[in-house]
Amino acid sequence: LFLGEFRRLRRRALRSARCTLVVKLGGSAVTDKTCFETVRVAALRETACALSRSPLLAGTVLVHGAGSFGHFHAREHGVSRGTAHSAFSWRGFALTRSSVTRLNGIVLTALLEQGIAACGLPPFP
Repeated sequence: LFLGEFRRLRRRALRSARCTLVVKLGGSAVTDKTCFETVRVAALRETACALSRSPLLAGTVLVHGAGSFGHFHAREHGVSRGTAHSAFSWRGFALTRSSVTRLNGIVLTALLEQGIAACGLPPFP
């Protein structure tokens, strides 16, 4: 898809959604924040299973933290301090984003395996 078409479809999907519940999976709930890019597989599987049984699933928006998939790079490259900070690097920003995108794929896979029609929407295109 062209970027313009993607944005148009995303806006339409968000307008038509009837969100009645927002669930946030904390990064430390589904990852081991002491080990780089380590998923708590059982916790993620149990969470996805519980969500699949929820009567509110149709109106639920799920968001997740970065846990061990974002904080290591963000800390090392000053990403969490902003672009004006001397430690900030755009390479670090890209590494952080790439790492969190991997976690998003893992979360989506867990949801799909439980029969949930999940789709990732990045916070920015």
